[in-house]
Amino acid sequence: ERVIYSTNCMLAAIDIVNGSDAIMPFPACVAAYFSRYGIVPLPLAQESSRAMVGIYLRRENADAAPIKQAIMLIYQHLQRHADLLQ
Repeated sequence: ERVIYSTNCMLAAIDIVNGSDAIMPFPACVAAYFSRYGIVPLPLAQESSRAMVGIYLRRENADAAPIKQAIMLIYQHLQRHADLLQ
């Protein structure tokens, strides 16, 4: 039987993975972060397909300084690593 879990909360996803036999696909760039929670990449028999990652923002918070700073840091990271987006 295959059960699909869904959540919009990263900490809830970590709890689900740690409390079950669930598998959570994630990009290699967050492996170090997840390792702090005991979540490690599984060895793959073949390369997995790419997936879309989204960040959702409440409009009423869009002008908050921490949000603006996070968006700026994301754009800077994307510019430095544009080759990874191919």
